[in-house]
Amino acid sequence: MNLFRKPSILQLFFLSLLFGISLQWLIIQPELGVSVPISVTLFYLLFFWSNSRVPKKNIRMSLFLFACILLISFSFLFFTNSGIRGWDLIVLPFLVSFHVVLMTNHSNTPWYKWSFIRNVCSFFLHSFHYLGRYLMFGKRKIKKQLNPTHYQNIKMILFGTMVSVPLILVVSILLMSADMQFAKFLSRFPNWIFSFQWEEYVLRAVIGLFVGLFVFGFIQAVKQPKYRTHSIDCTPLKLNWNVFIAMTILISLNLLYVLFIFVQFHYFFAGSVQEGLSYAEYARRGFFELVIVTLINWSVLLSVISYVKTSSKGIKYFIKILLTCIVFASGVMLLSAFIRLMLYEQEYGFTTTRFLVHSFMIFLLLIFIYTLLRVWIEKLSLARFYFFSGIVSFTILNLINMDQMIVDQNMNRYKNTGKIDPYYLEALSGTGTIALVDLYEKDQNIPGLQAILQNEKQELERQDSSWQGYNIINAKAKKELRKFPLE
Repeated sequence: MNLFRKPSILQLFFLSLLFGISLQWLIIQPELGVSVPISVTLFYLLFFWSNSRVPKKNIRMSLFLFACILLISFSFLFFTNSGIRGWDLIVLPFLVSFHVVLMTNHSNTPWYKWSFIRNVCSFFLHSFHYLGRYLMFGKRKIKKQLNPTHYQNIKMILFGTMVSVPLILVVSILLMSADMQFAKFLSRFPNWIFSFQWEEYVLRAVIGLFVGLFVFGFIQAVKQPKYRTHSIDCTPLKLNWNVFIAMTILISLNLLYVLFIFVQFHYFFAGSVQEGLSYAEYARRGFFELVIVTLINWSVLLSVISYVKTSSKGIKYFIKILLTCIVFASGVMLLSAFIRLMLYEQEYGFTTTRFLVHSFMIFLLLIFIYTLLRVWIEKLSLARFYFFSGIVSFTILNLINMDQMIVDQNMNRYKNTGKIDPYYLEALSGTGTIALVDLYEKDQNIPGLQAILQNEKQELERQDSSWQGYNIINAKAKKELRKFPLE
């Protein structure tokens, strides 16, 4: 028996429904853990089983995306990373969809073009279109195989069942209210009939069926030639900035930034701040403004690179110098914002949001460096680098154990200043719990620490953990919490 033979559409249909039911059982849980890599693995097994065709284009990019998807999914097993799990649940399905379309795409549209991304999004609509056609075809096929009289009788029976169920429920409730003996008789039925959580399981069934039907339509749509070669007209908007307007804007911005950098080096980088302000207050006042200005600079850079065209070599060279100055000023602003945030963290501690902002600023610095290269080397592709670096950065963010790094920074701050916020560490899931247990062993006099651990332990005893949410760090935290004696 060849397990890898091409399946029939009917087999794929029922296996997709089974996958949808399994997915809601794996994912709809209080905690996410090993269920995520299992779900991703099941989807790819279903996809490769239904599509044995080896991709002939974009093989390196396909392998790269596949590796990133696996690494992100397995991070749910090895790390907590509570600060980006919401983003993971958005980015991961999109990357999987992008990867599937990339492997089955036969058009000549480059993967880093906006038109390709729009084609990926269009397959969500194609999935429902194919699904509707398949269900209508199945209905017509069943109708042809049955006697017309039998077919009409089956339709009437199904319709009568749909009407009878709510009618019986309403009439039963009324009769139970009218006659106590009848109510007592019905109460003799097993308690599980009345205590069963019908709403939850009906909702789970609906979600599972919807996901299964969508996956079936998506897998089939990407294999259909009329969908696969479909191309959305995505002609770029033709804009052409006047070169003198662009030069005026760039010169004005550069003059302003020269003045700003002079003030920054005189006050901030030299070790003095405004009179009457602490470093933390000064840092908080200007951080977000500097990040916003940096993003404005990036927008100006992209606009000038994309929409300013000139045949004069002298003017083109002068514009490149102005753009280089913009990049340099943006680098100084990022450095200033980075230092401000570090000063603020030294005063108020390290959090997930502040860690992500640090990461975003480092990512912006890389973007500016590459954009500067693009200013002088015009054949470089910005879109390709932005997309590639974005996926790499997001994958690295999932693999560096962000919660542990935040805990380590807060513990170092505690050693240096004696200040720590145990309530925030509690919010860092298993990583924070382990740190709190270690902290309690070193110092039992920290206000609120013992109460936090007692609540954690009581919650652990009440909690009904499922294997779908298994995570190595959380499992270690629960083990430490169970054996740790609390007075």
